Amino acid sequence: MKTWKAWLCVIGIFLAGVVLGGIIGHRMTASFARKAATDPVFMRQVIVKRLTSKLDLTDSQRKQVESIVRDSQVSIHDLRTEVEPRFSDILKNAERQITEVLDARQQEEFRKMIAERRRLWKRD
Repeated sequence: MKTWKAWLCVIGIFLAGVVLGGIIGHRMTASFARKAATDPVFMRQVIVKRLTSKLDLTDSQRKQVESIVRDSQVSIHDLRTEVEPRFSDILKNAERQITEVLDARQQEEFRKMIAERRRLWKRD
């Protein structure tokens, strides 16, 4: 009987560790994704570091790659600034259409989901 309780305790501790590890992993991944989406310097450093490591870049190559990534980020930012208003209009229209399909309870839940998404991905 004592062995059974000990095994049950070990399994319980193991399962608690799995759940806690999953929660922590999810939060760390979400935090990294938010930072990568909102901080171009951080993202540039991640890209250059990964390329330097995987491709064994020389110092000269690393500097050139960093410059290329920086210039690309500027171009992407310019494109995003140009396209974002249209993208936003399409998204708002889709949200409006979805809201029309939902009942009152679902609409409230959908509004909360949209607010949470906007809070998480808000760009400064």
